Amino acid sequence: MARLIAAPWASAPPTPPKPLKRPPRNPPAPPVEAPPPQFDATPDLPEPFGYKVCWFAVRASDPAQVLDALGWASEGPANWHTGIAAAYRRTSGGQAPWVFASPPVDGWVLLVGDGLPYPAVYPEDRLKGIGQAFDVIFTRLKDHFGEAQFFGSHRVADFVTWARARRGEPGRQFSYAGSSGEVYANVGAQSAEEAALGFAVLSGLSPVDARDRLSELLEEEMARKDALVASGMSRRDAGRQVRPSGRSVMPGEEDVTALADAWSVDPTRLDEADRGYLPGVGLMARVPTDLGQEPVSPPPLR
Repeated sequence: MARLIAAPWASAPPTPPKPLKRPPRNPPAPPVEAPPPQFDATPDLPEPFGYKVCWFAVRASDPAQVLDALGWASEGPANWHTGIAAAYRRTSGGQAPWVFASPPVDGWVLLVGDGLPYPAVYPEDRLKGIGQAFDVIFTRLKDHFGEAQFFGSHRVADFVTWARARRGEPGRQFSYAGSSGEVYANVGAQSAEEAALGFAVLSGLSPVDARDRLSELLEEEMARKDALVASGMSRRDAGRQVRPSGRSVMPGEEDVTALADAWSVDPTRLDEADRGYLPGVGLMARVPTDLGQEPVSPPPLR
């Protein structure tokens, strides 16, 4: 059976217990798998998401088109409420992760799942295959639809990621985890939208050099703030002067959704009444186990 691969945001696997000198009189029962999620096919309005999850965005008019392009079988219809709930659900015991292919919103179908792989070109093993698995999905979507986008974040690990590829154009990929301080991917030049949002300019840098540049920028920011405080300014006012946009040089989850809004759709705003969305139904699928990821932390890179 193909193995699942590791995500950067969950806790490390527990230390195996020491072997007992003699078997217990009443050995524990084997773990019971959680019951499968229940899906409701009653059309409903879009449900917002966007934090602690990953998603692809492709221009399509039907979620079935997206699953067909990937060669993934549909597990049946689901509305927004039950589909998003299942997409956030973590699987265990070698089970394939769930994904929700949404009804189209503003011309985009969103493929949402906690178990989706993400860009990783560093370290050499590409985080034990996560990077290669991402390339497979991303390339299929880009080749079929002409453009593919990807976003994700997880605040526990200060993890953020985004990517965009268009047929015939250089692509852009970025992944960073503040918990490890590592940049896992920094491919392609910074997009105009990233620049407009004030993201750190990391174009042309390797993941290691991009990591070091982010550290330098943070140190410079902190030094400017300390100098203003030393001159008599309050720490709050100093912070506002150093960060007039309110954004740190270190990317965060709000940066991910802001970039999604600039590139395609901000899923955290799907419930805004003035957007005029209609009730709809999407499709559920499972990520093949050789393309999914298991919530286990990778080893330290240093």
